[in-house]
Amino acid sequence: MRKREVNGDYEERKRFIMDLEAVPEQRPLSQQELEMRAECLAVVEAVDLEKQKDLHQKARVRWAMDGDDNTSYFHGILNANLSSNKMHGLMVHGAWVLDPVVVKREVFNHFATRFLEPLLKRPEIVCAWIGSLNDAEANGLVVPFSLSEIKNAVWDCEGDRLPGPDGYNFRFIKRCWNCFQGDL
Repeated sequence: MRKREVNGDYEERKRFIMDLEAVPEQRPLSQQELEMRAECLAVVEAVDLEKQKDLHQKARVRWAMDGDDNTSYFHGILNANLSSNKMHGLMVHGAWVLDPVVVKREVFNHFATRFLEPLLKRPEIVCAWIGSLNDAEANGLVVPFSLSEIKNAVWDCEGDRLPGPDGYNFRFIKRCWNCFQGDL
């Protein structure tokens, strides 16, 4: 009976924490809500720690029975459980902050500043000997290839080499050009 009560209380507190995590998007949490959140987190973490101890005991029993055959499995399970992605608080300017809104804002600001462009205006390359394209040449780079250019490229390739990943070589493509030219 005790285990059911603990599990029910545990699930209820987890739901309360999840519901409370959504509140700061609309308004700041009150001091009472922060204290309730901290208390619920403490209970949830205590139950999780007990579950970890149970897993450790199960791993020891399983290892005693199976030996080294099952060690990597249980170590993987234990390591996965220990490395959960919880962030209950954050050190901000020397003070420990528990408010989820502040924690989210500080994490966002940290990564936003890490990925900012450091230079507002990039330096230009100034070299007298570097040529540049005129507008007609630049526009020619983005024009689709013509059918005659594609045909010339295909006919310039050796025909009897190994087939490509699709199983065809250029000899086959040249013989069946009338069938392929619409696709190319």
